[in-house]
Amino acid sequence: FSAYDTAGNKGTVTRTVIVSADPNAPIITLAGNSEIDHEAGTVFQDPGATVADKDGNALDASKIEVTGKVRTDSPGQHVLMYDFSDESGRNAMQIKRKVNVADTLAPEITINGEKDMRIGLNTEFNDPGASVTDIFDDNVQLTVVIPVPVDTTAPGKYEIIYRATDDTGNKTEIIRTVRVLADIIPPVITLIGEATVTVKLGADYDDEGTVAEDDVDGVLTPFIEDSGTVDAVDTSKEGTYVITYDVEDFSGNK
Repeated sequence: FSAYDTAGNKGTVTRTVIVSADPNAPIITLAGNSEIDHEAGTVFQDPGATVADKDGNALDASKIEVTGKVRTDSPGQHVLMYDFSDESGRNAMQIKRKVNVADTLAPEITINGEKDMRIGLNTEFNDPGASVTDIFDDNVQLTVVIPVPVDTTAPGKYEIIYRATDDTGNKTEIIRTVRVLADIIPPVITLIGEATVTVKLGADYDDEGTVAEDDVDGVLTPFIEDSGTVDAVDTSKEGTYVITYDVEDFSGNK
């Protein structure tokens, strides 16, 4: 405080005010971190807090008053404030939690149909298309890029690129491959012998095998695979065993 007399002399006195926490006040403790990140557009669940007296005895945390709001539709920093008063009217020191809301997830593109398409020569091709969704941006748009138009008059490989970028700049891309093939008909596998075979316990099992033929590539029997299912037959143990045969022609048809 300062004062002047009529002669202009100045007198000054100082008062010191010390603010200190009530040593008997309850103490609030946050559950989790005091600053957390949260994905925009998703439900926010406050981790909450606990409260105890000066001796560490738990108090009723349901009486903690939380002010502030986390808007998950509004990227940025949001602040929650936690307050508590015990039955004696002692106030706990206010605790704050910062919640950083941000859109970090890219849009999700879903391709209609197969990602790797195989079509025959001289057949009509129509792109089955795709759809896009974004957890935060409801207006995200899908862009389709076809570097080279699909020509079904000759064998070839083509790509259809689906792209999307949300308002925050998160990007995603999915590529559909379209293969135009002279041969799109799979080979035929024929069992030698019966489809169901009964073997005595402990007897040897000799698989009769199969034959395979393709309308373009001819006999493919040497390329038949059983993926180890023949060797898996154990005649020392009762049971039912399934043998699977696979073959692929030179155009990739199975």
